[in-house]
Amino acid sequence: MDESMEPGPSRCDPNIDSAAMDVSSEKELMEKRKKGLEKAREKLNQRKQMKIKLAGSRRNIARQPSEVEVLKNQLVQLTQENTQLRLRNSEMEKQLEKAERALALSSPRKRRKIDELGVKQKAERIGRLEKHIGDAVEIRPKTPENDVELALFLKNAYRLTEFQYQGLQKFAVNWSPLHHVKQREKDLIEAAGGLDTTEASVGWTNPSMAFGLYVQRLVETAWSTRMPDAVDVVIVADGGGDGAANLVKMGLFIPTGVPAPQIPYNVLLLSAYTGKESRENLITFCEKGLDFLNRLCKDKRFEVDGRQIACRVLLCSNLNVVPVILGIKAATQFCPNCTVERAEHKRAMTTDAGKRTYRDSLISLLQEDVVCPPLHCLQGLTNTLAEEMKKNNPDEWNAVCDDLNIEPSHLSKSMLNGRDGRRLVKSLAENGNPQFAIFSDVFSSLDRIYGWATVGVHGQDDPTKASIERDIFLLSNAWRHSGLPAINKLHLLEAHVADFVTSHGSWGLYGEQGLESLHHVGNVASARGFGKNSDVKAKFFFKSQFFSMLSRRFDT
Repeated sequence: MDESMEPGPSRCDPNIDSAAMDVSSEKELMEKRKKGLEKAREKLNQRKQMKIKLAGSRRNIARQPSEVEVLKNQLVQLTQENTQLRLRNSEMEKQLEKAERALALSSPRKRRKIDELGVKQKAERIGRLEKHIGDAVEIRPKTPENDVELALFLKNAYRLTEFQYQGLQKFAVNWSPLHHVKQREKDLIEAAGGLDTTEASVGWTNPSMAFGLYVQRLVETAWSTRMPDAVDVVIVADGGGDGAANLVKMGLFIPTGVPAPQIPYNVLLLSAYTGKESRENLITFCEKGLDFLNRLCKDKRFEVDGRQIACRVLLCSNLNVVPVILGIKAATQFCPNCTVERAEHKRAMTTDAGKRTYRDSLISLLQEDVVCPPLHCLQGLTNTLAEEMKKNNPDEWNAVCDDLNIEPSHLSKSMLNGRDGRRLVKSLAENGNPQFAIFSDVFSSLDRIYGWATVGVHGQDDPTKASIERDIFLLSNAWRHSGLPAINKLHLLEAHVADFVTSHGSWGLYGEQGLESLHHVGNVASARGFGKNSDVKAKFFFKSQFFSMLSRRFDT
């Protein structure tokens, strides 16, 4: 048979069909594997996206404030709205009063009736004052004359704000309206002649009377009705405030160790004015207060209820006011106690400068009776440290404030109050912070000084002079080596605090109850008066302080 006619592989050969099937199955398997791989990749991408979303959610949750913070913010907002409503209500009341007065004076007939009624009411008021009040020294009716005086007594005895009084009045329908109480209070003050309220300043016309009432209040509250045989009378003065104007305040206090030393009623405010811290202004606006203080310095005693009480008068005040009071004029010599120069202090720690002599002082004080404002020094150093921390690392500074629940002030010169400053130093000294490691020695040494500087709260009561000087030396070295600015209060701490503590004992008492209380005077008056750093709020505080002392003299 011919080769060309030999049988070849048949198209129906099973081997070929099986091979084709194998190829197609392999293709299907490859397709399935590709699809499975794509699905696996999709799942992996989905998981990655879920992780990214979860991380973003966690970050968002971490950024969101807690429920407590939300409530706090709501409370702050409501408080601000409430304050604005109160101010608006007061303005509307004034406008309504002006409109009613203008309407009443719209015709001669009405004016004549009003004049006749005013003369009659004035005569009745003068008669009641002569009968029940007496002269300016005896502004203390034995019993409230009427419902208005009873309401006035209750308002001042419990130190109620106008808002609190109006709230309580809703539940006590027999209480007199607030405007009647305010008018009666104004009449009592004007009739008594106890206050000099000019447009530029406010002050006691009879400081000795006010001082007697202040001492009587201490006898009732701090001394358990027993008057000590001898006391320290500390003069304090301070300028500054929360606005563009400068409210200068001068007063005195007697250290008593009361539980809440920083409340403003623990200091007797003698005078205040809005203006420059200058010798001329002090002489003009604080004349009667200066005369009274000079009598205390000269006599070294005062009389209360027929008893002669010995006193030592000290000056523990703000560094800006002290040179004006003592007549210090040299720009390079800034310390009230010694003759160290500013440039010398900035170069190195100076403790052996010569004693300063006062040639032309407004108050007759000896050099050893001028003491540094102790707790004020620590507060100034703490604020300087806080400013440097904020400047070096603003984000970490904000985180520290959030952790400690500290709200820094908007004022650059007063970032923290005394309580928050103490908490900041204590926390960083105990726990540290890597971002502020350069200041670690400052934290620890400053914390040790706070330990014996704050009266009756931290540390030992009677530290030795050697231990005090050692702590101050360590702080001075740490402060200067950290590159912090050598402010004036650092010199007071370096050169004079050890002598002060050795002579006078625990010195937080003097700083807290005196100068810090005077700081609170402006704050409280601002909150309860209208306007910022104006004579209005000073007058308002004088009235509040005046009647807070007198209210304890009512017989109930």
